[in-house]
Amino acid sequence: MGGVDIRIDGGAEWRASGWSLKQQSTPVDPSDSFGGVGEFSFEIPAGVDPKLIDGLPVEVVDSQETTRGVIHAVGLVNNRLTATCTTRLLPFVCERSAAPNGGMLEPCTIESYLTYVFGLCGVTTGIVFDPSIADTTVVALGWSGDVWRQIKQFCLAYEVEVAVVDTDIVVRPLRTERARRGKEESFQWSKDRTGLARRVESWYYPTTEVTDALIVGRRHDIGTQFLAAGETDVTTLELDYSLSSVDQPVCMDSVSYGSGGSSVYAVVDRWGERVKASYWRDLGGDVSVEIGEDSRSVTITITACLDLSRAPYRLVGKRKLDGEDVEYPTLRVVGSGLAFKRKFYSMHACTDGSATVEVGCEVDNDFITSFEQCHRLLLWAAVRFGTPTIRVSGSAVLGAGAGARLLDDYAEYRVRSVTRGPSGLAGYEAEWDTILDDLAYWETKTLDEFTAGHTTINAFNVRPLTT
Repeated sequence: MGGVDIRIDGGAEWRASGWSLKQQSTPVDPSDSFGGVGEFSFEIPAGVDPKLIDGLPVEVVDSQETTRGVIHAVGLVNNRLTATCTTRLLPFVCERSAAPNGGMLEPCTIESYLTYVFGLCGVTTGIVFDPSIADTTVVALGWSGDVWRQIKQFCLAYEVEVAVVDTDIVVRPLRTERARRGKEESFQWSKDRTGLARRVESWYYPTTEVTDALIVGRRHDIGTQFLAAGETDVTTLELDYSLSSVDQPVCMDSVSYGSGGSSVYAVVDRWGERVKASYWRDLGGDVSVEIGEDSRSVTITITACLDLSRAPYRLVGKRKLDGEDVEYPTLRVVGSGLAFKRKFYSMHACTDGSATVEVGCEVDNDFITSFEQCHRLLLWAAVRFGTPTIRVSGSAVLGAGAGARLLDDYAEYRVRSVTRGPSGLAGYEAEWDTILDDLAYWETKTLDEFTAGHTTINAFNVRPLTT
């Protein structure tokens, strides 16, 4: 195996051997969570102290490309000192919180949203967006959690992929890269019918942009409990909103039953008498609202004023109903962001009687915001759980990385994982990925030409084609 050029922290350089790069593609099937950030490794030359290079940025140059990353582990493997490095995608393996639509007022696009998400992790340079998808409009609810998982969910919903190409992070449409096998040393083909299911299921999240919407009102019954003087009550409320902002509630002398256009509240004392707003505030009374990290909840903190003589206090009012006084909550909170609903969809998968389970998957990806989007994506899950899994693997010079398409017997496969060294030979695994558009190739061909390339038409009958 040939060597590669290594540059550590922009300074020290040497020639090293034992170079290996591992890549995985982001998934196409919404029920699939496959796809890591990748890693590469190389042998540390004699005379280099491994303890001094651990954690440093590294650049590896071989005959095909330049790969950048960070050394995250060093050790002795089979009597060889080896450095294991992460790729430029590693910063995305972290916990962050994101605002709905990235906190942007203008229309949110694939480029603007992922630029925002990448920036949450400190990645701001070396990012390339394919022009054909960069300006695609997207809708994104707020979230809190693992960034790499959210990026993969986003890619699934909008049918794009994220890959490291040379030194850049590239966001591109699916099925744009082509792998061509050369110097093939081995090849395997497999077909697996285990795990077939009668149906697949998914949730989707239709959204509506809202401004000053009433998110807390009469139906929430917040603040109706008795509070002693100086007592604080904290309530967290889950919402059907992904909030970018809320207006803090203002104490009023009174709040009418039908009020709902602003954030307000009113207070009564132990005798049910109204407490003047100025009196309440002067003696330390307060109500505040904080948006949760995932933007889909609010935490309401109520602190009663310090006057013992009129305690306990409540946030209620009274109205006449059928001649009687009836209490109602007075707290109102308005906010802006995205209102959403959670809707369910089920699709048939395996229908030939060979299914072994009832439900193959339940997809819950809140970047899926319309029925049309949900239906189109769930077709892939229906293929996965409704028909045999067909894969090819082997060792060859591919000339492309994970996510590229591979043609075998006139059927298309998508490369899921690649492991290669400086010789160019790559161990790969690819899964069936033939779609209706692939048949356009045969529109200008004759039946004799098709027959010349196939023993039978069975290659196209093994799995149903999807759009």
